Amino acid sequence: MSVVAGSDLLVLWDVDGTLLNAGGVGVELYGLVFRGLFGRAPDAFAPMAGRTDRAIIRETLELAGVASPREWVDPFIAGLTAHARRMPCPAVPAGCTSRCSPATSARSPRSSSPRSGWTAR
Repeated sequence: MSVVAGSDLLVLWDVDGTLLNAGGVGVELYGLVFRGLFGRAPDAFAPMAGRTDRAIIRETLELAGVASPREWVDPFIAGLTAHARRMPCPAVPAGCTSRCSPATSARSPRSSSPRSGWTAR
């Protein structure tokens, strides 16, 4: 976890999904990128928790029967980056309900404006 002094920016690295609930944004992004590259929805998504994007992408492409999946990893990552920059951040602290106060929620689901009061523990 990183906190930038003098700013409202908090960066969390949460590989296994125990700190943040991203509200399905990963699956949503993967679906958008897959459709953009291949013109159809993927057959299935590889398990995501605790894995790198490269491993998830490669396995998702394999599950979909894409020829030469390794060749598509970098274009897929570029698509994820482009789409992620345009999406609002739905991440909320894991275990947080809709009754969480602004001090415990970095951003509300589907909100594009950060809430103040987030503190690192």
